[in-house]
Amino acid sequence: MVDINGSYAEYCIVEGADIYRKPSRLTMEEAAAVPYSCLAAYAALAHVGKLAEKRKQADKAVFVLGGSGGVGTFAVQLAKQHFDCFVVASSSEGNIGLLNELGVDEALDYEDPSFLKAVGYTKFDVILDTVGGDDYWSAFKDSLKPDGVYVTTVGKERRGHDGRTIDMSAALSYRADYFLRQAFNSIGADKKYHI
Repeated sequence: MVDINGSYAEYCIVEGADIYRKPSRLTMEEAAAVPYSCLAAYAALAHVGKLAEKRKQADKAVFVLGGSGGVGTFAVQLAKQHFDCFVVASSSEGNIGLLNELGVDEALDYEDPSFLKAVGYTKFDVILDTVGGDDYWSAFKDSLKPDGVYVTTVGKERRGHDGRTIDMSAALSYRADYFLRQAFNSIGADKKYHI
């Protein structure tokens, strides 16, 4: 446990209502990942994507790129159940069944050659990109509603798709890209794109 001052503790005091028994079918590592993945999905949709402000509006739509991954599976469920949105999500063909089990309204195979044109006429309040790549931003930015937001948890380059890990130079590049994008947002250029 890390407290706000950065120290480690073997024991800590918490409210009993905040403690839950780990499901026996999950490993400790899987259980530890749940809060981070879920909170990342919630923050991207509710705060950056502004769905918390639009909660009572009708006809909300969300597109999750990478809907079968860690953050994506939580994003699909939150968008559908918590924010009551029409949900489109992408995955590989092998994970389309999982997307359907999670409740998506439309599942897209990103390996299909027509994928980048497959979104159709739906205009989205939020496009959540958990895959990365400016090609997705370019392909889907016109699918946003006038007040819609494109949120990426990855940035302009796909990370980890080739098995490489993020080293210090990649992390610095990611931070620089983040600050540049936020600067462009503040002057009105690409104001719908958020990392």
